[in-house]
Amino acid sequence: MRSFAIEAKACAGFPAEAESFHGPVRFGWDGWMGATRAESIDMAMTLDAIAAGSRQGISIKIER
Repeated sequence: MRSFAIEAKACAGFPAEAESFHGPVRFGWDGWMGATRAESIDMAMTLDAIAAGSRQGISIKIER
């Protein structure tokens, strides 16, 4: 099995989420700059496949 690492700068997630939430609170949904519904579903499916693949030690194909 092949392994890899993803490196990311450590930061507090709450301020980033609060800044992201500012747009719709102040300007309505036109101010939303976050993920779309479809993008959110894609991310959830990807995370689910990563978790399943790591548990089973195999690659998981994502069907959409």
